[in-house]
Amino acid sequence: MHRSTKNLLPVILIILALVAWQSGCGGGSKSSRSGGGGGGGTGTGTGTGTGTGTGTGTGNISGPTGTGTVDVGNSYYLYYVPSSANDNAPLIVWLHGSGCTPEGDLPQWKGVADSNGLVWIGLKSVDPGQWSLAAGDIDNIRAAMDDAKSTWNSDSSRVYLCGYSAGAGFSCSVGSFTDSANIAAIAVFCAPNGAQAQYMGGSPRKVPGYFASNQSDFNWQGTIDWEAKYRQEGHETKFQDETGSVSGHTYNSKSASDAYAWISQFSL
Repeated sequence: MHRSTKNLLPVILIILALVAWQSGCGGGSKSSRSGGGGGGGTGTGTGTGTGTGTGTGTGNISGPTGTGTVDVGNSYYLYYVPSSANDNAPLIVWLHGSGCTPEGDLPQWKGVADSNGLVWIGLKSVDPGQWSLAAGDIDNIRAAMDDAKSTWNSDSSRVYLCGYSAGAGFSCSVGSFTDSANIAAIAVFCAPNGAQAQYMGGSPRKVPGYFASNQSDFNWQGTIDWEAKYRQEGHETKFQDETGSVSGHTYNSKSASDAYAWISQFSL
């Protein structure tokens, strides 16, 4: 793990011992690693990426289009690349909720990817119930980002980290750590409680953050707290109350579209 100064070591050790980003949706299953197209490439950092996919493209983008999976570290990521995408496209890195899968979240994001010609990848957490620094999730995220940027020649200045529930909390933590140097903005939905304990600090830049929830979501207050923490620490933020359009502990395709409309104005 990268460290900006030696003084961060005690903080990181405490967080490794205490932090577990939990809560999310119901169960899901991993997709098959088979398909008709080529895919992957080599990952950097902690894992190598090899994968398979489906789809053919009419755009001018490096790498495969359609959907597929790529092994990275001790997990994998699902990708979706519309056939109309071109090189230098934005990259969204998605973190699912507890008990969820990237396959279950992709339908909410396909319209955003199609409309904006972006590359979407969804990481699978090592532990299905949570995201954890100790389990190697942060290394997998870093390796997946590098692999995706290399495979599809994505725009390194427009990498957006997004997540739901447990993945939202982890996105907030990663966005406040040294990885913020490589993240243009974050967007999270239904972020759980833990802003005070899980805001990492030590970030080289203040990543803008988009926070969305609704009043019937049991993580409503947690999302409010995360937005307030980011704002108090000097980040540019937006809080989106989705009451009336979304109900309960969830988000939808409009949520994803609204979030991207806001975060896409930022680049490194």
